Amino acid sequence: APDEITARVLYATVNEGARCLEEGIAASPDDVDTVMRLGFGFPESRGGPMRWAAEEVGHAEVVRALDALAERHGRRLAPTRWLR
Repeated sequence: APDEITARVLYATVNEGARCLEEGIAASPDDVDTVMRLGFGFPESRGGPMRWAAEEVGHAEVVRALDALAERHGRRLAPTRWLR
């Protein structure tokens, strides 16, 4: 379903941003958001995927959604330690 595709892409993007923070590739969530807005066209009005996750969705919901996606589609979608 379209909503599931959108959720899977957005939650996976947030998870990869968190992975970049864990590995020291990005210094802050704002760095991730800047790259996603300027480099990948994430909607400016949303502030970036990390801000979207924190302010519009909430970290607990992101973790819940990623756990559910990992159960359905594989461990690669499991939430990072940074998100937990």
